[in-house]
Amino acid sequence: MKIPMPDLDDEFDEFGDRIVRPIIDREEVSADGRRTQYLKNMGEYSAYTKQVSRNRDARMLENGEIDELGLRKKNDAFFGYDFSKVRIVAIGDKKYEDID
Repeated sequence: MKIPMPDLDDEFDEFGDRIVRPIIDREEVSADGRRTQYLKNMGEYSAYTKQVSRNRDARMLENGEIDELGLRKKNDAFFGYDFSKVRIVAIGDKKYEDID
């Protein structure tokens, strides 16, 4: 997946925070054609994109566009999953019965 690049004219996002743009350090293509981009500023870029997502969620809550249950559904990959039916069969390459 190619990292999306914001418009170069934009310096601040909709919340007034300075946009952190990804700085691509290098790019590798695997034998099966998958492209991987490595960033120089991965930590800073990741923190920025997470904060923008949190800010948008907060704005949606404040405006009544979504309620808390809807927000949980939106952000939780396991929302509504019944873990009482889950069974651990292995950890790593070891079967559960073989672990001390």
